[in-house]
Amino acid sequence: MEAMGQVRPRIVATRRQLAGKLPDGTRMVLMSDGVVEARSKTGELYGFDRLGPLTLQTAHDIAATAQAFGPEDDITVLTLACTT
Repeated sequence: MEAMGQVRPRIVATRRQLAGKLPDGTRMVLMSDGVVEARSKTGELYGFDRLGPLTLQTAHDIAATAQAFGPEDDITVLTLACTT
């Protein structure tokens, strides 16, 4: 039962599907914002500027790097590689 004056939020879930082909040898790295939002003990964010070289690593190594830097949020990384 809702208390007077409180409104229960309406949650709307949407899903978008993408389809396509990745050329052979292509890698796709998907990660949560927890990687770039990792924060050091001094308050420095890991940030987007450091992502380029990091995306060449395995998903495990990317997550470990963010974890070592200082996690502030969830850290989720998925690497997809297209091979034939």
